[in-house]
Amino acid sequence: MVYDSLRGTLTYVAPPMLAIEVQGVGYRLLAPSNCFDALPRVGEELCLLVSHQVRENSQQLFGFLTRQERDLYERLIAFRGVGPKTGLSLIGTLSPPELYRAVREQDVKALCRVPGIGKRGAERLLVEMKDELLALIALTPEIETGRKVSPSSPYYADALNALVNLGYTQRDARESIERVLASAPAPVDLSELITRALKGG
Repeated sequence: MVYDSLRGTLTYVAPPMLAIEVQGVGYRLLAPSNCFDALPRVGEELCLLVSHQVRENSQQLFGFLTRQERDLYERLIAFRGVGPKTGLSLIGTLSPPELYRAVREQDVKALCRVPGIGKRGAERLLVEMKDELLALIALTPEIETGRKVSPSSPYYADALNALVNLGYTQRDARESIERVLASAPAPVDLSELITRALKGG
């Protein structure tokens, strides 16, 4: 069994862990730190994209607000030395555009901001990640540039899905996103768009 997403009632929050009850079954997940500011109140509905990691002696669910973050997480933990918890710290500390820029520019200081990654580890990871993540940028350049989101952009759909997952109606989510885009003086990336939309634009 492989989980793609879970929709249910948020029952418990204790970062980096949270719990969701789905039809009487409780699921415990770990989530990146940036997820917790966007959570609804305990007792309200929540939907998270899920990465299901199976190890020899354990299974663990990891939850994310957007498919982009979840898919990037699964790419990261495939690299040598990046375990599930280090991958979670990377996602929680650096937005996808920030991480891609750090890889492109081989910015050691950016990776050293991530808890648990020192200078030597950052240098090694940047070299190992460069080819794969820069190839991904070539396919989806908006991820790296942080270009302003439009309704035709993959970012728009990701932001919309994230707000709906947090309990917004489709209409309210669209209106909130469009308020952010209309008032933004500069390009916004996905994380900023979701954060500002949650605050009402």
